[in-house]
Amino acid sequence: MKTLLNRSFIILFVLLIFSCVDDYQDANPPHLLDAPALYSVDVSNDLIKDGTSTTITANVVDAPAGIDSVAVTTADENGDPLGNVNIETPINGQTEAQIEIMYTAPENTAGMVEVSVQVFDKQYDEKGEVVRKSSVVKSIEISIYCEPPLVGVYSVLGQFIQDDFGSPEVTIDQEVSSVDCLNTYLVEDLSGGLYTTTYAENYGTDPVEAEIIIDPDTNLVTWEGASDQFGGEFIQDPAQPGSYYDPDAKQIVIYWTATSYGERGISTFTKK
Repeated sequence: MKTLLNRSFIILFVLLIFSCVDDYQDANPPHLLDAPALYSVDVSNDLIKDGTSTTITANVVDAPAGIDSVAVTTADENGDPLGNVNIETPINGQTEAQIEIMYTAPENTAGMVEVSVQVFDKQYDEKGEVVRKSSVVKSIEISIYCEPPLVGVYSVLGQFIQDDFGSPEVTIDQEVSSVDCLNTYLVEDLSGGLYTTTYAENYGTDPVEAEIIIDPDTNLVTWEGASDQFGGEFIQDPAQPGSYYDPDAKQIVIYWTATSYGERGISTFTKK
């Protein structure tokens, strides 16, 4: 009888222990695990041409609950999205990973883009509800440049039809750069060197900087708002044919006149 009572006490004691454990676990559910730790975000090339891609690597050093998703956002100087991203590395709940993200710049675009990365896990609380913890956001900057076909260095021949000094032909090198990544280009001196050679010696004038627009259908060249620096305008010469771009010769031919004192000339830009 004594042995039976002892056994009964032992069974009751064990049941009480397990009951206390259950009560403790109910009152003190396990804590959620730490959020993913995103150590760094690196980029293979931070200077890319429009329409091309570069690889971004997000280094996750510790994600106790396993990586569930990755959020990648892009923003230009105005805060607007710019370009496309694609996550190249499968996630599959890893606790450590080097996640490769492909960034592709849009066509006909130049500027700076900020790419931001954030890593999420997926956990469950004591009620069985989903809880997502996230890493800090880390960002990198990528510079995008465009290079339309006419961008580059040109040898420029200035031939003067009329000027105050009977100036000879002038040949100078000029840089032609892109304005909008499409059909608008910045020309350093539309005068072909008139205002930076003979006129500079006499009047101290500057180059006639101008933005030229090349019509993609007709190849005609136009510009607006260029000053001849003496109070007049630097315009298309009405006595000459329309200025144009010759794609076969890789030449831009400008027929110009300055309205203040009537200088006239032809500037021929030939790409080097």
